[in-house]
Amino acid sequence: MTPRSMAQAYLIHAYAAPLEWNVTIQDIADATGLANNHIGRILRAKGWFSRVRTNIMDYQGFLPTA
Repeated sequence: MTPRSMAQAYLIHAYAAPLEWNVTIQDIADATGLANNHIGRILRAKGWFSRVRTNIMDYQGFLPTA
């Protein structure tokens, strides 16, 4: 990982860990200002992808799972 992506990983961890990873990628993006695709890449690189909640699709758009 580059120093920049390591700093972004810190931002992600600092936001999500206190919330016990009960967040979605969109929640992280809203809080950090990072792009969704960058967050996804960092989560995969750090092995954190399975920690975040997923979104489910309904007829009116995405709804976060409980």
